[in-house]
Amino acid sequence: METTRASRFSVHAFCIVEKEFHAMREHYQAQQGHLYADECFPLSTLYTLQPQESSLNQPAISQTIQKMSSPQSTTDAAVTNLQGLTLKAHDSTSDSEDDYYSSSSEEFEDSDDEEFERAVSYSVDLVSQENAVNKAPVFTRSLFEVLKTHVDQLNQEFSLPPAQRTLNEIYAPGPEGKQPKIWDSCGKTGDNSIQVHYFARVELHPDFQRLHGSQTNQIRLMRRYNQSSSSQEKHLTFPYAIATYQRRFNTEHRSSKAMKQYWQALLRTKDFWFASSSRLLLQDLFTSLAKTHAPITKIVCFGLGAINLDKAWYQSAVQYMAMFTIIGALEKQYKETDPSRAGIKLLLQDPNYETKDYELISKLWPGKKEDLVFVSDPDGLLAIDAGTIVVSAYLPIQVPLVQIIADLFHGEPGSGPAMIIGDDMNLDPTKASYSLVERGAPHVARFFDQRYEKIDSGFGDYALEEEFMDDVLGEGWMDRKRYYWLNSMELWARKVSGEP
Repeated sequence: METTRASRFSVHAFCIVEKEFHAMREHYQAQQGHLYADECFPLSTLYTLQPQESSLNQPAISQTIQKMSSPQSTTDAAVTNLQGLTLKAHDSTSDSEDDYYSSSSEEFEDSDDEEFERAVSYSVDLVSQENAVNKAPVFTRSLFEVLKTHVDQLNQEFSLPPAQRTLNEIYAPGPEGKQPKIWDSCGKTGDNSIQVHYFARVELHPDFQRLHGSQTNQIRLMRRYNQSSSSQEKHLTFPYAIATYQRRFNTEHRSSKAMKQYWQALLRTKDFWFASSSRLLLQDLFTSLAKTHAPITKIVCFGLGAINLDKAWYQSAVQYMAMFTIIGALEKQYKETDPSRAGIKLLLQDPNYETKDYELISKLWPGKKEDLVFVSDPDGLLAIDAGTIVVSAYLPIQVPLVQIIADLFHGEPGSGPAMIIGDDMNLDPTKASYSLVERGAPHVARFFDQRYEKIDSGFGDYALEEEFMDDVLGEGWMDRKRYYWLNSMELWARKVSGEP
């Protein structure tokens, strides 16, 4: 996902700068309007949408992910009774849409800037919160398997004509009569797309919900689904909610003129990339890491972004080229000792993808066709194992990716993704209080402190040549304080066995 350090969701050094905040708000609102016609959901999700009219032969995603997923973790207290999934069908007594949703413009209108800033900066004691549940993980593989059934059921429903749809509600597992509702059709029959809203640890804290619950879509959505007759809002403890909406898909792929314009721009950028010193540095770095660290079998990317010729978003193109370079360097080194070694798979998950992106990225991809896989939430998360490099760039702060990763490997000492490239974080194992903007949590700090070494922070030696920067970011990029994406990222590698 290409953006600037001005992103309201990726605030460098964990500070919200007013000027940058408002600049990013304008970009964000413009992007919302482009993506969603009737109901504008913020990008607080990891769900990749599959265009209904894609001309591509998409891989059998479910089978692919099932083969690549690591063994299911032991179910713990946080996911007890997950098989109690409850579904309800349409009937004449179902509640009306107005009981759950106000108009789309009212529901998803951005909150007041000052209130939002206060909310994302508000700190809560997460140590006490995790001690209250004996440090049990919130997100487990078992939970994501249940989420997968939710998503599969909804996709099956969306394949039917509106008049034949019967699924009305989905409830979370739990004691009969006490399960929270996590999805409601709200009487809408034209929905074709899904978003999963995950709760960060801060959002699960009762103090945050009481004071700032109106500021995040996760909490607002769950409150709409579970309206209380009491004046006091219930404390929400289930960690995700599902939203569905009707999306108008982009049709640029039908225009040979438009696609030619995209392709010519990508070829020009590719030429710059191959001539850049940053490509060589990245190649050398991962050639070296291939010799010393855990072998890589796949890279799973979250939110690298759609291909957009608008210079505000075009840096996504360079992010894909960087992934291709990393894979090329690793494969070349591995095949020196094992010529028959299978290729490294690249899994891509982003809610912005359109048919044009599937076609352009597939055409740009230098590897085997079967090694490039577009996945949907939660398949990207389920695919993460000890041979994975996880990559995210400028991910919204309300997507708790590192919290999810740390949870997935709870109870497996020394395990975790082989490497992680992502936004910088404050990882102090002694820290107790966290805010949303800090991304982390105590279990995340312990996870990185005990299992990982920081290979690079900010990639200080990496910079694109001036003409290359003009091509990617547009002229005047320095005045607008634009940066090469890796300069805001950190690279972590799992410690080699025997390291302290």
